[in-house]
Amino acid sequence: MKAPAFATRGDGAGTSSNPYKITNLQDLQDLSESTSKYYNYFRSTFYYQQTNDIDGDGAHIVPIGYSKTTYGANFGFYWGGHYNGNGKTISNIVVDNIEGDECCGLFNCMGYTDNTDSYVKNLPLSNSTINGGSAQYVGALVGQAYYGTLIGNTVKNCRINKNSYYKVGVLAGTYSSSNVTVSNNKYYSNCQIKISSATISYGTGSGANGIGIGNESGFRADVTGKFEVIQLLKANFYYNSHLLFTLYAPGEGGVVDGLPTTEEMLSTYGIQDAAFTYGGNPFTAETVITDDADVTISGTLNISSIGITASKTTLSPNETGKVTVSITPVFADYTLTSSKTKVATVAQNGDITYVGPGTTTITATADDDPSKTATIDITYSDNGEITIGNNTSYSSYDTPYRNYSIYSTTQQLYTPAEIGPAGDIRAIAFKVATSSSFSTSDVKIYLGHKSGTFSSSSDYVPSGNLTLVYAGSPTLGSATGWEKLEFNQNGGVFEYNGTDNLVVVICKSASSYNGTLKYYYTSKSGYALYRGSDGSSSYAVVSNTSYSYYTSPYRPSAKF
Repeated sequence: MKAPAFATRGDGAGTSSNPYKITNLQDLQDLSESTSKYYNYFRSTFYYQQTNDIDGDGAHIVPIGYSKTTYGANFGFYWGGHYNGNGKTISNIVVDNIEGDECCGLFNCMGYTDNTDSYVKNLPLSNSTINGGSAQYVGALVGQAYYGTLIGNTVKNCRINKNSYYKVGVLAGTYSSSNVTVSNNKYYSNCQIKISSATISYGTGSGANGIGIGNESGFRADVTGKFEVIQLLKANFYYNSHLLFTLYAPGEGGVVDGLPTTEEMLSTYGIQDAAFTYGGNPFTAETVITDDADVTISGTLNISSIGITASKTTLSPNETGKVTVSITPVFADYTLTSSKTKVATVAQNGDITYVGPGTTTITATADDDPSKTATIDITYSDNGEITIGNNTSYSSYDTPYRNYSIYSTTQQLYTPAEIGPAGDIRAIAFKVATSSSFSTSDVKIYLGHKSGTFSSSSDYVPSGNLTLVYAGSPTLGSATGWEKLEFNQNGGVFEYNGTDNLVVVICKSASSYNGTLKYYYTSKSGYALYRGSDGSSSYAVVSNTSYSYYTSPYRPSAKF
């Protein structure tokens, strides 16, 4: 079998005074492979020292120390050698569990009965993934520390995947407190463990406040001097109060990683000549933060495009209007304005509010570059009339005038969603389905507000909450179509609040009843009440509480 490169090139002899040099990814992969194919290279007689940072660029390796020898798969797989990371980082690797092995980590199981002095020390591991699968002991650095020494190692931004909770941690899946010497090992709080579909972060999970070392019930608490968590501080970068990105720094006080260059800020965010400030001072890659920091980004924002659309450009007063703005960069601020506020106003979230009929132009203007605009015309073509329930069902029963009775009072409700925003109501119309001239001696129409529907026949709106808007003796039902009554009381106007249901109350007196005249209606339970009589005029007096109402499913179609 071919010996690994680090053992053949003459760069180290594998001894304590002259260790094998691990200089690149190939050496690391050779070490991983050699411990699974060659009996010697995982034993206590060999020493290794890493001489460079190693970026694996997503390379997959098997755990170092997995030793499938002539003794068979059940002999016991472990790392018995000595690895000195020398402060050089291993990053961006993927460690894959070997099926049948109980341990999984960069080093699978450290130490065994005949290799009690093994160690892993001074090794930073970052941005890597450990796929532990069904292995019992899983950690990013070491699956199980059985004998030996763990000292001065760190694990940062690593993900550990495992099928079950049993002994899984960041630094190690488990360790023997009596057989293993541990000190000054650290892991960063951005490390995570994923167990099946559950993701565990620092401070979560059962059993402890940390996820450094695993045990049966959850995670072992961090032990000062042995295993220490480094809480990462956040540096949040804002442009005009918009959070664009977050960088992290070690919680003991440190600098952030990977501060974007001015070229990257322009290409990624469209900000030209970007500069960073924190607490009134420049923020650079050397700025040390000791607490979470909000960093301000300044510069010139290049607006490459702006557009505006609407789901509908022609609306009636009771329809909801909204415009949507698309702008690049997407975090850029813009201002919406209406050219004719007597037609409609527009809120900054795009909601359009009807004021009066006509056409208005909605303009979106980029705040950072007012020369960049987009426009759309919105037309309210309705003549001021709001139609509710213009359907094909009709009946002579109950509402709006209770034609089967000489004397009657009815109450019917219409919702804010049907009527639209607050405004003045000056007339009402009901739609005749089958005509039959019907003379009245007295008709009074009252309007008011009510929260909720008619929950029962006794849940009517009392006279004290009503406003008289019409009084007269009209002839009803002379022709099919809309039958309109202009308000002639209370100044000819009722101010609807746009929030509550509108209640329409009609008191009617006639010389006889009429069973032929029919009005269109909408079936809506809880929206209509009626009472009627041929013998008592008190049924047509709104303030009279001696006579009960009945509920009706027939709410008349109406136009306001």
